[in-house]
Amino acid sequence: MPTPTPPKVQPFRRTGGWLITHLSNLEAAKRMLKRLTEAEEALSKIETEYQQRGEKDLFRVHNLDALDELADLSRCVSLFSCFSVESFLNLYGIVRLGEPFFNKHYERFGPQRKLIILVATCDGLLLGPTHEIVSIVSRLAARRNAIAHPTAKEWDSTQNRTQIPDIIVPGDARQSINDALRFFTLFREINGSVDNMMPRDLRPV
Repeated sequence: MPTPTPPKVQPFRRTGGWLITHLSNLEAAKRMLKRLTEAEEALSKIETEYQQRGEKDLFRVHNLDALDELADLSRCVSLFSCFSVESFLNLYGIVRLGEPFFNKHYERFGPQRKLIILVATCDGLLLGPTHEIVSIVSRLAARRNAIAHPTAKEWDSTQNRTQIPDIIVPGDARQSINDALRFFTLFREINGSVDNMMPRDLRPV
């Protein structure tokens, strides 16, 4: 009995149906950024009022919840931006390689390694660690990991609440979205056939 011919890497534009989430994730990040910008502007006006009354030191004490909300929104922007890129990479792998093969051999890789191996397998391009698109994916993943897997911070227990340092979330919310948009721009240069799955507006926000 002859050995069956193994399946080949498929073109991105082919017959089939796939559940996609990268576009909705990116739109969610943009909505969160809009809310973050509005909240920052409102809080800035309140802070100015405190300063004008000579009560600058009371601003943080009286607005802890609002400041926490800014941090929450910033985290959401960074997370959804990273999710958008990761979900696209998963889509690309499943379309080009088939879901069973992708899930068995590629799905568990981190986003940076997944990008490099998928592009090498499917497009014959060897991306080095300093390539712009690899650096972008690394930054996004680092921000996501800092939020999802934070390390504990220790401080003097005698300090009051206003003296406790803020939890630092690496990266800027707006930069996270722009990194995602730049990723899509660069990936389209790697394989132009993905154009129909790209965000309609790739301009920086």
